[in-house]
Amino acid sequence: MSTRTRLVSCICLGCVTCLFSSCSREHLRTLQSPIQAVGTLLENADGTVEAQLVLINTEKPKHAFLTNAENVQLRVPSGQMVSLEQVEPGHYRSDSSQNPALVYEQGKTYQFRFGLPPSESRRNHREAGGAQEAEPTYVAVVKTPTNKVRFSWAKRPEFAGDTAQLRWTPRSLNAIVVVRDPEGRTCFSTFDFSDPQFGGDKWARLGANGQLALGVDVFSRPGQYQVLKYAVSRTSGLSPGLSADLGVLSGFLAGTGTAIETLDIPE
Repeated sequence: MSTRTRLVSCICLGCVTCLFSSCSREHLRTLQSPIQAVGTLLENADGTVEAQLVLINTEKPKHAFLTNAENVQLRVPSGQMVSLEQVEPGHYRSDSSQNPALVYEQGKTYQFRFGLPPSESRRNHREAGGAQEAEPTYVAVVKTPTNKVRFSWAKRPEFAGDTAQLRWTPRSLNAIVVVRDPEGRTCFSTFDFSDPQFGGDKWARLGANGQLALGVDVFSRPGQYQVLKYAVSRTSGLSPGLSADLGVLSGFLAGTGTAIETLDIPE
């Protein structure tokens, strides 16, 4: 099934569900909106904090990064606004080394927000079924986890080309797992928005239910591999934590990471 087919199927399924349920007008706007936003708030093991917002327009079959967003910000629990600057097309970021106001607190609510140029913003709003006189709002909140996170290997890779299985608690959290090969390049990731083309695989790769299987292609060669692991809460889709003008493929993650683990994989 092609990426476009998966995307259309997802939206059509949502529309059919709305037709046979008490789906609100706001939900219909979400299903019709082409503005997809993906936000992450991550605390590294060394205490540094990173925030990122990726914006994608899925209006056309060939999806594209949104590079003209305005006032891209993250509201932290103290009430301060942290500006996220565009560092590459469609990717807006900040970290605690750039802005000391960006701090991570457990069990707190953070808010992502941004705007679009008035003409484009109103056009997307009308196409999504919004009132013509109303200005769309692009806002989402995500709450950081309170539970202590623990990762462990149910099965370690014993040699090059072996499989592995990772586990974590609490199982209710999702997991971002990144593996770097002996040259330091990313050879596996459960969270990759370097390409704007949206399909079911974007979110399907995210670790869920407390376990993740790693296939033979991940540790394919002998050498030292680095494994980065984050356990995150998630707000997405038709959640009331996202404004109705954000598309149904939008999602926001927040959580903490463990120390980078090095694995020596023999021949």
